Amino acid sequence: MFLGYLRRRAGDIAVIAVCAVIFAAVFRLFGIEAAAVRYGAALCGAFFAVFAAADYILYRRRVSELEEIKSRITISCEGLPKTKDGVVSAFTGMVTELYGALRSACDEAERRKRNDSEYYTLWVHQIKTPIAAMRLILSESDTEEAHGLLEGLFRIEQYVDMVMAKSRLESDTTDYLLKEYLISDIARSAIRKFAPQFIRKKIKLNFDVPDVPVVTDSKWLGFVVGQVLSNALKYTNEGSVSVYLEKPLTLVIRDTGIGISPEDLPRIFESGYTGSAGRLDRKASGIGLGLCRAVCGRLGHVIRAESEVGVGTAVYIGLDRRETGAE
Repeated sequence: MFLGYLRRRAGDIAVIAVCAVIFAAVFRLFGIEAAAVRYGAALCGAFFAVFAAADYILYRRRVSELEEIKSRITISCEGLPKTKDGVVSAFTGMVTELYGALRSACDEAERRKRNDSEYYTLWVHQIKTPIAAMRLILSESDTEEAHGLLEGLFRIEQYVDMVMAKSRLESDTTDYLLKEYLISDIARSAIRKFAPQFIRKKIKLNFDVPDVPVVTDSKWLGFVVGQVLSNALKYTNEGSVSVYLEKPLTLVIRDTGIGISPEDLPRIFESGYTGSAGRLDRKASGIGLGLCRAVCGRLGHVIRAESEVGVGTAVYIGLDRRETGAE
């Protein structure tokens, strides 16, 4: 702190030193006795020492006040030290004005975010009504065209769920319900939704998930499993999709699809990143796996992937709970 004080007063010390040299030179030119000069210099030095000590104490007090404010800082200007120093007062006023502008901007951003969330929530609930009506009408027909339309409708439902999931993840409130569930029930429920796709594409399902309890949120983990299964089916034209449990508690979804290139693999969980396969498939949004990583982070789970081009992809969901943002 003392070095900081010296740096702050370096200009003042330099001016005093120059003035002292000028006075010494003038006294010498006029032949004033050295004893008188030394006596005057001693008095000035004593006064300067007292002033410097008092100034340093005041400096330390101000720094300590600011450090204390920093240690308990909140988004507020309350507690800023009052001072008669014009420069410090000007800085305090500037900080207060900036805080007011920041507070107004934050309030406006929060208002827009709330309006967007309300809009998307209303949109999702409204769009589900015609989707349900179309599904009811199409389910009465057993034609190839109706099956194709049902599959397209299922994709629309997935996109609607993604919009709702993104909106809820960005919300300040959550609807997580963490308790023990059987991982086999969650996996079966997610797989059941994709039964028509498995049948239409003639993809074999290998399921080996025992009735093991896991602490999670069944709805959100089901969303993650559903997104991974959707990608597995989208990029697998023949072969199989395997869903099984590895010890100690890792759910694995492995496919025999086209695989992911090594340069794309590290980035597949970035929101909006589609990779080379996604660029070829113009329907890919790159949002699903980004949401999966965000959801797993909230639930205290870990998601990762391994892949080889032309062989397939395996996604691992570690269900051992770590620190979570859902509590």
